[in-house]
Amino acid sequence: MKRRFRDLAERQEAIQKAREFLFQDDRQSSSIRGFGRGYLYHYVRIRAGVLVGQNTLYREYQTNPEWKKRAEQRRLADWKHRKNFQVPGPNFMWSLDGYEKLKNFGFSIYACIDTYSRAIIWIYVGRGNMTALSSLKQFLRTVSYSGVRPLSTRSDHGIETPLWAGAQAILADLDQTELRYTTEDNDQRVHRQGARLISCHIWGPSTSNQRIESWWEKLLKGVSQRWIAFSHELTDSGLFQSNRLAHQITVYALYGPMIRQEVADFTEMWNGHRIRPQKNREHLVAGIPMDLYNTSEVENWAVHLGPAARDGLAQMMTAVDSIDIDDLLDPITTDWCDQQLRDLQFDGQLDGELDHKQPHLAIYLRLRDKIQVHLDCRASPVLSIPESPDGGQERFLQLLEQNCLEPINNSLSGTELPGDIISSVDELMGDLGHLELEYLLFPRLFTRMPTTWPPRINSSGSSSGTMGSEGRASRELLILCLYREC
Repeated sequence: MKRRFRDLAERQEAIQKAREFLFQDDRQSSSIRGFGRGYLYHYVRIRAGVLVGQNTLYREYQTNPEWKKRAEQRRLADWKHRKNFQVPGPNFMWSLDGYEKLKNFGFSIYACIDTYSRAIIWIYVGRGNMTALSSLKQFLRTVSYSGVRPLSTRSDHGIETPLWAGAQAILADLDQTELRYTTEDNDQRVHRQGARLISCHIWGPSTSNQRIESWWEKLLKGVSQRWIAFSHELTDSGLFQSNRLAHQITVYALYGPMIRQEVADFTEMWNGHRIRPQKNREHLVAGIPMDLYNTSEVENWAVHLGPAARDGLAQMMTAVDSIDIDDLLDPITTDWCDQQLRDLQFDGQLDGELDHKQPHLAIYLRLRDKIQVHLDCRASPVLSIPESPDGGQERFLQLLEQNCLEPINNSLSGTELPGDIISSVDELMGDLGHLELEYLLFPRLFTRMPTTWPPRINSSGSSSGTMGSEGRASRELLILCLYREC
């Protein structure tokens, strides 16, 4: 039974707390200005711990004319039709994609979404000069922390994807995962995963990666749109030049923690909000993403790592252990910049409407000038940005050899993912014939993919004994790379 407020005074007290929270939050960030009714309700409930009805809260929200204007603009945005995309349960497929709309501002964003529950498995905000080794380390971290990997993975053909897709194949090969399933004709079949990449990974264009592409649109409306506009304004006016060290250090020191925090807050809110049933889209599973991810009502397709896979994972982790993907700046540079911000009496508060559109512009200019003078004088300490991990497959192969990872059997274990298992991934493989595979890591392990996918037959599947619902990761565990303490 839902709890009701006992009297008018209690109700008014809750509304006042919500109003104060909205006011204070708006001084710290502009993120709520892109939220709709449902997002706003869950954001206030999660972040402030205040329970106020959606309609009542939204009325308070609309008392601010700027918020109301932003909401109306959001509703007028075009909705892109997506074809139905169904998967049978959690951890059947993880989709990874990169977000490059802030790359010119120096930031790379990667997110991995569980295609059944729409829960964000991890999200990463880092330097824009990351290479394939960054997404590899993100994937290895997540699997190491949770002790499971997805049955299959999905990505586009970007240069950052071959390494982590290859890691998925290595783990599949070390455990020799088997999947037993029954077709519509009641035929019993076995799918074996292994080092053959197409036994556990699906390639396709980013535009067909429906789950993660849809989430990027929501992140755009909720967080990134104003940062994109602001970065363009700085660039167009010459106030930010990405090739100037002082400019990039300033952006990382001042805006990096803000962007990371806003992305983290939005992700936490998303994973805890309720997805309601939609008319004419019965294939969409309704519910709270994290609850759907942890549900016991459908099969959980997580593959729990066996001893061989755990050993292989540890060796791959060791190979990339020295690669820093977390710090935006060198620690000494971060400390120096933090001291300068304290000297400038920077408190992080947004002051007035202009500050929402041009966040802390005056502080940005003053800090940038301080950094430029420091660099010109060659003063101590030396200010720097960590070097990006160099190379892709060659570098990782060298690292693996240095860490003594024994070569995997060259016989290419594993069979192609059956078409009748992935039949719901509609038209994802239409452009396989255009994919050049010579650049993939571990060329001795993988054969060229066929230009056509096996015929698709609708069926239901059941997992083997190596997969189950036990040992599911907790809500806190899944959001691995939010980096709130910046």
